[in-house]
Amino acid sequence: MALSFFALAAYVSIESVRVLVGGHEPDPSAVGIGLATASLAIMPFLSWAQRRTGRSLGSNAVLAGSTQTLLGTYLSAVLLAGLVVNATRGCACGPTVTDQVTLEVTATQGCADDCCHDT
Repeated sequence: MALSFFALAAYVSIESVRVLVGGHEPDPSAVGIGLATASLAIMPFLSWAQRRTGRSLGSNAVLAGSTQTLLGTYLSAVLLAGLVVNATRGCACGPTVTDQVTLEVTATQGCADDCCHDT
């Protein structure tokens, strides 16, 4: 699972640099704001339900899935903040800053999932 986080971190890094170097400014996205808002509203409840189910089943896999869903909640909040800044302020720095936060979160989670545990 850690590999997917490292792949996402690499992708976000490359895209951030490409956007910054290329001078491309992202367009405001009402659809993106709506999806991020819906995700932010739904995902905590989904994570809670997954955690409850994982505990009742004694399944570490389901518990890990609930942690991933909770991480998705945090990333949705960061995404929403960047999209709102871009849409309301016309500031292209919003999505770039959120890219960097996403990079940090995914790289940290990838490390926590794989390389930093003694086995």
